Amino acid sequence: MDQLPNLGLIYVMSVGLDHLDVEAANTRDIKVTNAPSCADHAFALLLSVSRHILAMTCQCGKTKPMRNAQNFV
Repeated sequence: MDQLPNLGLIYVMSVGLDHLDVEAANTRDIKVTNAPSCADHAFALLLSVSRHILAMTCQCGKTKPMRNAQNFV
Protein backbone atom coordinates (compact mmCIF):
# COMPACT_ATOMS: atom_id res chain seq x y z
CA MET A 1 0.00 0.00 0.00
CA ASP A 2 2.92 2.32 0.62
CA GLN A 3 4.03 1.90 -3.01
CA LEU A 4 0.58 2.95 -4.33
CA PRO A 5 -0.18 6.41 -2.91
CA ASN A 6 -3.29 6.91 -5.09
CA LEU A 7 -4.86 3.58 -4.16
CA GLY A 8 -8.50 4.02 -3.18
CA LEU A 9 -10.01 0.55 -3.50
CA ILE A 10 -8.93 -3.04 -2.91
CA TYR A 11 -11.28 -5.50 -4.59
CA VAL A 12 -10.53 -9.19 -4.12
CA MET A 13 -12.12 -12.26 -5.67
CA SER A 14 -12.18 -14.37 -2.53
CA VAL A 15 -14.54 -15.27 0.28
CA GLY A 16 -12.68 -13.72 3.20
CA LEU A 17 -10.46 -10.76 3.88
CA ASP A 18 -8.21 -12.51 6.40
CA HIS A 19 -5.19 -12.27 4.10
CA LEU A 20 -5.43 -8.45 3.90
CA ASP A 21 -4.52 -5.83 6.47
CA VAL A 22 -7.94 -4.19 6.47
CA GLU A 23 -7.11 -2.01 9.46
CA ALA A 24 -4.13 -0.51 7.64
CA ALA A 25 -6.28 0.09 4.57
CA ASN A 26 -8.93 1.84 6.68
CA THR A 27 -6.35 4.18 8.23
CA ARG A 28 -5.33 5.17 4.68
CA ASP A 29 -8.99 5.69 3.63
CA ILE A 30 -8.81 2.74 1.23
CA LYS A 31 -12.07 0.87 0.69
CA VAL A 32 -11.80 -2.93 0.90
CA THR A 33 -14.40 -5.25 -0.57
CA ASN A 34 -14.71 -8.74 -1.98
CA ALA A 35 -16.75 -10.26 -4.77
CA PRO A 36 -19.32 -12.95 -4.15
CA SER A 37 -18.17 -16.30 -5.37
CA CYS A 38 -19.46 -17.87 -8.54
CA ALA A 39 -21.27 -20.47 -6.43
CA ASP A 40 -23.14 -17.73 -4.53
CA HIS A 41 -24.20 -16.15 -7.81
CA ALA A 42 -25.31 -19.48 -9.29
CA PHE A 43 -27.32 -20.31 -6.17
CA ALA A 44 -29.03 -16.89 -6.30
CA LEU A 45 -29.97 -17.51 -9.93
CA LEU A 46 -31.37 -20.94 -9.06
CA LEU A 47 -33.49 -19.43 -6.30
CA SER A 48 -34.69 -16.68 -8.62
CA VAL A 49 -35.81 -19.17 -11.25
CA SER A 50 -37.38 -21.59 -8.77
CA ARG A 51 -39.33 -18.83 -7.00
CA HIS A 52 -40.36 -17.04 -10.25
CA ILE A 53 -38.84 -13.77 -9.01
CA LEU A 54 -38.60 -12.21 -12.48
CA ALA A 55 -42.21 -12.97 -13.36
CA MET A 56 -43.51 -11.69 -10.01
CA THR A 57 -41.49 -8.49 -10.26
CA CYS A 58 -42.93 -7.82 -13.72
CA GLN A 59 -46.47 -8.51 -12.50
CA CYS A 60 -46.07 -6.03 -9.66
CA GLY A 61 -45.37 -3.32 -12.23
CA LYS A 62 -41.99 -2.36 -10.82
CA THR A 63 -40.11 -3.22 -14.00
CA LYS A 64 -40.91 -3.67 -17.63
CA PRO A 65 -41.12 -7.32 -18.71
CA MET A 66 -38.13 -8.68 -20.54
CA ARG A 67 -38.49 -9.63 -24.16
CA ASN A 68 -38.69 -13.36 -23.53
CA ALA A 69 -39.71 -13.32 -19.86
CA GLN A 70 -42.12 -16.22 -20.34
CA ASN A 71 -39.06 -18.44 -20.96
CA PHE A 72 -37.96 -17.84 -17.37
CA VAL A 73 -41.23 -18.95 -15.77
